[in-house]
Amino acid sequence: MTNCKPAVTEFDCDGDGVNDCGDYSYGQAQCSNLAVCERKYKFGDITLDQSCRCKACAKGAKNANGDKNLVPTPNSGKVGSSGYWARWVNWADHMGTCAPWMMPQNDADLRKLLSYAKSKGYKVRPSGASHSAGALVTDGESDNVMVVSLGAYKAPSDWEFSLDEGRKLMKVNAGWSQLDVYERIRPKNLFFPTQTAGYFFQIAGVVANSVHGAGYQNSFVHAYVTQMRVMTADGNIKIVSGDELKYWRNSYGLLGLILGVEMKLVERKQHQMYTRTTKMAWNEENYWKFIFDNAEADLPTSITGGRRTRAGSQKSIAGEFFINLLPDKPGFIVYANKENGNSTEPNIATGVPRNLASNYAKLRNDKVTKFAHNGKITYGESVRKEGCPALYLDPFEIVNVNRLVGSKLVPTIARVINPLSFASQTIDKLPSLVKEQRDRSNDGFFAVKAPNTLIAAYFIKPELSFKAFDFMRESVKRRNGQATWFKAEGFSWNQPAEFRFMKVGDDAVLQPVPPGWWFVSEILSFPDSAATDQAWKEAFYEVEDYWVNQLGAIPHIGKLFAFDKVNGTYETFSQRKVCKVYPSSTKNTFKSYQRQVDPAGLFNYGLGERLMRSC
Repeated sequence: MTNCKPAVTEFDCDGDGVNDCGDYSYGQAQCSNLAVCERKYKFGDITLDQSCRCKACAKGAKNANGDKNLVPTPNSGKVGSSGYWARWVNWADHMGTCAPWMMPQNDADLRKLLSYAKSKGYKVRPSGASHSAGALVTDGESDNVMVVSLGAYKAPSDWEFSLDEGRKLMKVNAGWSQLDVYERIRPKNLFFPTQTAGYFFQIAGVVANSVHGAGYQNSFVHAYVTQMRVMTADGNIKIVSGDELKYWRNSYGLLGLILGVEMKLVERKQHQMYTRTTKMAWNEENYWKFIFDNAEADLPTSITGGRRTRAGSQKSIAGEFFINLLPDKPGFIVYANKENGNSTEPNIATGVPRNLASNYAKLRNDKVTKFAHNGKITYGESVRKEGCPALYLDPFEIVNVNRLVGSKLVPTIARVINPLSFASQTIDKLPSLVKEQRDRSNDGFFAVKAPNTLIAAYFIKPELSFKAFDFMRESVKRRNGQATWFKAEGFSWNQPAEFRFMKVGDDAVLQPVPPGWWFVSEILSFPDSAATDQAWKEAFYEVEDYWVNQLGAIPHIGKLFAFDKVNGTYETFSQRKVCKVYPSSTKNTFKSYQRQVDPAGLFNYGLGERLMRSC
C-alpha cells in the first residue's frame, strides 16, 4: 500500500488531511476560523460554507507562515501564552506579509518565542504599532519570519510604570502607546520633551527609530531615554545605560527586544495648542516671515543662511507647518504649542481640561475594527497593537473608497479627487481638530486617526528649505489636472507640503543625520489620485532625486524613500540607494556591537539589515 500525504486544497490549508475552512458562521455572518479563511465565492457554490476558502497566506504555507504552533491559535504550549494577532501588515497597507504577528504576555512568553524561533531557524522581528512605511519589520519575502509585538505584554514591577515626579523621570513598559502614558502623566502637568502628532505609536517603536516631534529645540524622541530594559537573543534581560544606549536607540530592532524605557519628562503648568493661518504671495521673504513672525518659532535666524536677520518673539516651543503650494497665494498654517510663562495666546486654554480622565476613557473605549477575525476592539487596544484606525481620502472624516479601487483610478472615484480642494480641506479643518483635542486633553496631540497616505520624508539643511519647496511647488502645479474623471492617467498631488524643524543632538550610532539644526519635510498624497502605482512613484522619484542630489537631503528611514527606476519600472527602497544611507564606518561600528549581542543574527532581517549591507 502506498502512503500518500494529503494534498493542500482550497479548504485544507496546510495539507494535513483536516479541513481548516469550509464552515460559515451564520450567527456572526462570516466565515469561521477567519485567521486562515475568507469568503471567496466561485461559480457553482451552493452554500456559504462552500465559499469559505483558505486565504492566500494560509494555503500551502510553509515554515513560520504556516506553523500551527503560531497560526492561528497557539495551543501547543511551545510558545507559552503568546497570542496570534494577524499576518503582519503596516498601518497604511504599504507593506503586507504572511508573517505571523505574535503578542506575548510576559518575559516567559518572550523567552519561549525566542527559543522556539531558534529551534526552527526563524528570524524574529520586533514590531511596534506598525507605522513604518517600509520593511523595517519585515519585507514579506521570507516565510521564515516571526513578528513579535509587545502590544499585550506586561512588564514586572516598576518597569510597567513608575514615576519620579521630583526628578521628572518615568519608567514605562515599552509596549505601551503614548495614550497609555499620557493618561498617567498629563494630570501631573508632565509631557515628553518632544512628541508626535498622534497617540498611535508604541514606545518601543518610537525609540527604536528616528521618530521626531515638532519641538524647535528638541532632538529625536529616543534622545530622552536614559535607560532601557532589553532582552537579547539568548533570552537574558539587561539594563542598558550610558554609552551603550547609543547602539539601542534607533537600532531598527536589529539588536533585540526593547522591553522598557526610562525617560526624561518636562513640566508644563501652562500649555497651549493652537493654530495660525494666512495666505501670502510665494517668495522666500514671506516663507521665513510666517515661520518667525506668525509662528513665533524658537529658532535662530542663522538657519536662514542670511535671508533673515531678525528673530520673532520665539515664544512657541513647537510648530508643525502645512503649505498648500498650488494657489498663486499659498495657504500657510502652523499647529503650534506654547508653555508656561509664554502661554499668552488670547482665549486659548492653558490648563488641564475638566473631566480629563473621563475624556481619555471615552477615547480609549471607542470601538474600531482593523482585522475581521479580531472583531471590534477598543481604540486603546488598537493604537497599542496595530497602529491607528485609518481614515480614507479626507484626512479627517470621509468614507473608505481607497480600498475599492486598488492601484487603478476609476471615474466615479476620481470625481471626488480635487487636488486643490483636498489640500485646502486639510488646512481648513486643522483648527477645529486642534480645538477638539485641546478641549479633550490639551496634551499636544492632534491626530486621533490617520488616513491611508503615501508619505516620504527628508532631512534638509534649513537654509535650503525654501528652494526645496520651490521645486516641489512647480511639480504640484505641473501635475495638477492629471488623473481626473475625464483623464484617468498620471498623478496629481492632493495634500499640502508639511514640515517641522528640529535640533539634533549626538544621540545614536545609527542616527540618520549629524548633530545640528534640520528642516524635516514630509511630501504626502492620497494614493487615489494616481492612475497607477507607477504614476505616483514617478512623481515621488522626481522630488527625491532633486532634493537628494541637488540639495543634499537625507531620507527619513521610517517613511517611503529610495525611489529608483530599474529596468523601466519605478520602485521604492532600491537597494543601490538604501545601502548609501550610512557610511561604511558607521555600519562597521554598529555591526561590531551587533555581533556581541546577537552573534547568530536572530533579529538580523528587514530593511535595517539591508541598510547595513555594503554597496
